[in-house]
Amino acid sequence: MGWEALGQWGDDVVRIEPLTGGVGVSEVWSVRVNGHLAQLARRSDVIIQRYGKSEIETRFEAQLALLMQSFGFLVVRTERAQRRIDLVCIAPGSPGESYTFLLEAKTTAANYALPTKDSRAIAEYVSSVRSALKTLPPLRLVIVVGSTPAKTVTAKLAALEAVCGLPVRYCDVALLQRLRHQVPGPVDYSQFLKVCIEAGRMLGRQELHQLVQSDNAIRTAHNDFVQALLARSSENHA
Repeated sequence: MGWEALGQWGDDVVRIEPLTGGVGVSEVWSVRVNGHLAQLARRSDVIIQRYGKSEIETRFEAQLALLMQSFGFLVVRTERAQRRIDLVCIAPGSPGESYTFLLEAKTTAANYALPTKDSRAIAEYVSSVRSALKTLPPLRLVIVVGSTPAKTVTAKLAALEAVCGLPVRYCDVALLQRLRHQVPGPVDYSQFLKVCIEAGRMLGRQELHQLVQSDNAIRTAHNDFVQALLARSSENHA
């Protein structure tokens, strides 16, 4: 995604500073998605007054798409007139490592309850992706993202998971925001999938902690490796 593409998000997104460490860091910048995601998800009065009811879903999806791109995933927004799910996310990598997951964005003033029509739409789209998009990496996961879920959602996710034949998880959007704040760059794709699959159906603080710890371990290992190389180079030139 080029920086000119950020213009489509309006004042919701800004480029703030280059990342440090890693390969090609001169071309990698961190992105801040303004703190409206949680308000968009719960359709707050302030957000309704600012954008209007008809724009809330579109803005929420757009910010989620950018957020997932900032984690390193390739993201495709489906056509509104044809879709039954919002975002198709692809983890890049070799054929044995790459995978696809579907992300469904939900905005509601009340606690989200996964109504029957939403479950049916997700199940139908999972089936269509498997049959029509065979050139994509394997579909491994569905994540529903919104605000606070209703107490009945866990049981409904279990039923939906049985129909889809793959893990279906719910994630409060605030959790993704905290992950973005604590992990400065792309996530480890294999660890992201592993944590989501091994988690309960409601992603929470434990999963956030696991992803942050994994990122810290990877960055520490890279830093130690580079420092060792630099030290060895200094010794050779002494």
